[in-house]
Amino acid sequence: MLENGFSTGYAATSYGKGLTPDTFMDFKKQRYRWAYGAMQIIKRHSGSLIAGNCASLNAMQRYHFVAGWMPWMAEGMNYLLTLAALAWSMAMFLKPETFGPLPWIFSTPLILMFALRSLKIVVLYRQVVSTNIKEALAAILAGMALYPTLGRAVLAGLVTSGMPFFRTPKHSSANRIGQTLLDIREELSTLAISWIMIVLLFTNKGYIDTNSGFWIAMLFAQSLPYLAAVVMAILSALANRPSRSTT
Repeated sequence: MLENGFSTGYAATSYGKGLTPDTFMDFKKQRYRWAYGAMQIIKRHSGSLIAGNCASLNAMQRYHFVAGWMPWMAEGMNYLLTLAALAWSMAMFLKPETFGPLPWIFSTPLILMFALRSLKIVVLYRQVVSTNIKEALAAILAGMALYPTLGRAVLAGLVTSGMPFFRTPKHSSANRIGQTLLDIREELSTLAISWIMIVLLFTNKGYIDTNSGFWIAMLFAQSLPYLAAVVMAILSALANRPSRSTT
């Protein structure tokens, strides 16, 4: 619309209320679709948004479009970094004489980024949404659980463009625990591999030096979004489980 010279405006009027997804799995699919769609918009309109080829879009409009999607794009990079860290950790365990932990200066930024992002959510929720600390922590859990999904969506959106539209179910039947665990098998596998590598790196060396300590701390921080996804999926399945008949 903006490329064709139309203007936009904001009306502070509510025309109804939407329904949230019934389960965490539906929540994941909804956010996957959003991030995937954002990548399609960036690819299709890259000339206008990035190169500035469209006179109808000013610099500030282009900035807000791209900056609004930067956190999602960062999750794509973070997803690749997690896989690379796990691969390097396996190499450290299998061939310790050849591969070692990267200097702590490289691990520290990832740890600080994770801590600052979590702190930002707490501060924003308490100041803007006026929630208590318990609700803010729950928001961190829910948001963190989506990091792997957003990362996969961004990467898939950059290399593909034919994903069919998925309608988010509302008031659908509840998910069973078994089906839920099957749906989060990737997050569960990544979490298990991460913690196994942490234990192996701890036990493989006679002592933990500074570089190894920061590397292990980085692995643990990178595993927390996968833990959050597993916890959210299980909580969602338990909350949506049909009650037993008392007759």
